[in-house]
Formats: sequence, structure tokens, C-alpha cells
Amino acid sequence: MTPGRPSGIDWKRVKGVVFDLDGTLYDQRGLRLRMLLELAGHIFRSRHAVRDIRVLSRFRKAREELSAAGADNISRRQLDMTAEKLSLPPAVVEEIAAEWLYRRPLKHLSACRFTEADVFFGLLRNRGVKIGVFSDYPVEEKLAALGLRADAICYSLEPGLDRLKPQTPGLEAVLARLSLNKKDCVFIGDRDELDGECARRLGMPFLLRRGHDFYTDAVSEFSRAFRQEK
Repeated sequence: MTPGRPSGIDWKRVKGVVFDLDGTLYDQRGLRLRMLLELAGHIFRSRHAVRDIRVLSRFRKAREELSAAGADNISRRQLDMTAEKLSLPPAVVEEIAAEWLYRRPLKHLSACRFTEADVFFGLLRNRGVKIGVFSDYPVEEKLAALGLRADAICYSLEPGLDRLKPQTPGLEAVLARLSLNKKDCVFIGDRDELDGECARRLGMPFLLRRGHDFYTDAVSEFSRAFRQEK
């Protein structure tokens, strides 16, 4: 949503909004800077720091390669690819990834949440609009750390799905959990090539999160839509 430019969404007809999480509900650049500072400190404190950094880099590359290939069974294959490349046990790779990608960032998320994201969630809920969150990374703990609540969540790699965006099973799953039709919902994400493409493949309206004032503008537009009916 560009400041001063309407989104084109008819908010009075929307029954559900599905949000991506990373980069959509919080400033991912800000979080990465905080995590880089943690890694810098880790270098001085741990003899395993270089190994850990190599694992994280290779793990992310494996995910990108598997996503681009439209692969399935991602949760296992990303571990195996990284472990084989670095000659490490998959269990070691799994623990390093969990520590640095899932657990350690949690304490920083509240400070990185986009301004008025919580206000927008509140407005949606007050109007009876259901809220879903769908992400390629685990959702529940991050959402709690952000101080936000959804009616349904979906993690792309949970059992029975195990496919990354822009493949659509995860988005379909969260819509089913919301008991809503795709045409009555909007998917909000920060990466058009992944989130936007996922929505387009499913035939679902999409709104690209742009700028730090996105939610301030969304709150204004949403509120204005309902003021006009009075």
C-alpha cells in the first residue's frame, strides 16, 4: 500500500485477511541487524561460531534452492543437504538452525513489529473479519512474541504440507481452517515473487506490504471505508 494511494481492496466485502509473517508483520532488516550483532558476539564467545555461521548460510541456500525447484519434503531435505555439504550430522544442523532462526530472534520481535500492525489486527477483529497467518517459518511462538493473535495459523513445513511458497497447499490450509472462500479474503505479504505468486496461483486477492507506514495507511483506509456507510 503506497501512502496516499488506495489499495483497491473493498474492505466492506472482506471476510478474512491472511498475513505472511516474516517481513510482513515486523521489520526483517531490523531483526537481521540485531541478529548480526548477536552473531558477532558469538564469534568471541564460542569456538563453534564459524561452523554455526556456515550452517546458517548453507541452510538458507538449501531452502532457496528447494523452493525454486518446487520440491516437497523440505523439512528433511534442507537438513540433509546442509549436513552433506558441511559433513555434519543432520541433528547438529537442526539444532543450530532452531537456535538461531527460531529461538533467539523471539526476544527481538516486539521491538521490530511494524507500527500499528496491532491496531489493524484490532480493527479487523472488531468488524468480525477473521485473521490468518501463513508463513514458511514456524508461526505460533513468533506471533505470541509480537503480541498478536490470529484465528488460524499455518506453517508451510508442518506435517502433511511440507512445501514452501509459492506453492499453495499452506495457503489453502489456512483458508480451510478459517472456513472461508479465497475470493472473500486478502493475502498480505512482503515478497511479490513468493507471497504474491502464491496468491495468484490460488486466485486470491493480494496486497503487497511496502514501507514502514503500511499499517498506518491500512488503518486509515479501513476506517474510512466504514465511516462512509454511516
